Amino acid sequence: GVTINRLFDFPDLPESMHAIRQAAGSLGSYQIRNRATVGGNLCNASPACDLGPPLLVLGAQLRAVSKRGDRTIPIKEFFKGVKITCLEPDEIITEIIVPPAQDTHSVFLKRSRIKGHDLAIVNAAGALSQEGNLRIALGAVAPRPLLFEDFDGATFKERSSILDVIHRSIAPIDDVRGSAVYRRYMVEVLVTEIIEHLTDRLDQG
Repeated sequence: GVTINRLFDFPDLPESMHAIRQAAGSLGSYQIRNRATVGGNLCNASPACDLGPPLLVLGAQLRAVSKRGDRTIPIKEFFKGVKITCLEPDEIITEIIVPPAQDTHSVFLKRSRIKGHDLAIVNAAGALSQEGNLRIALGAVAPRPLLFEDFDGATFKERSSILDVIHRSIAPIDDVRGSAVYRRYMVEVLVTEIIEHLTDRLDQG
């Protein structure tokens, strides 16, 4: 039930959750953020949802409750397709758990047609730990948000190898917001910016 504006304005979000604040600030308009919730953004299961990528790279878990009991769902198992989740018909999400991640930096980037309230043509989040473990998540380039988590300190400096892995997994479409070709190009731009931003932050300590 936490609204997007309440999340964005919360003063005590740790540094590792910076990407969550950035995604919250990019979602819709101020009026929409007063009504929209984090759980609603996730359960709508749009491939372009803004809170999906940052929560994916931070390893969030969702608590689903029904009359039969409750269960914890890793967010990387939550999205199943366009507007489809793994929730059963009688389940609702009551809690979103983001594990503590000290010495981790995160960032969220979004490309849309206009500044302001518009769905993403492509959105992306990244998280990099002090040990050099890199996670990248992308939205609006497949039927569901995608997580890439097999990069480490030996590989994330090789941008071309990361992009090769990503390009083999994404399946962007042509729609009113952008073409598949443009989306593939923007993936390269955003992933490059994420890697540069996170490695700079890591170097700064």
